[in-house]
Amino acid sequence: MSRGPVSQTSERLAVSADDIFSICWTSGTEAVPKGCPLSHNNTSVRCALQ
Repeated sequence: MSRGPVSQTSERLAVSADDIFSICWTSGTEAVPKGCPLSHNNTSVRCALQ
């Protein structure tokens, strides 16, 4: 069974470097858990620094 695109007519979505890429969550050990949204730019810089 070959795996191809879901639909031949599906459109590609434009992605900006400032779009949300990931959300990092705190554990909430001392307060209510919170999420911090990270953009593509933020992730690229973090990878470049390592």
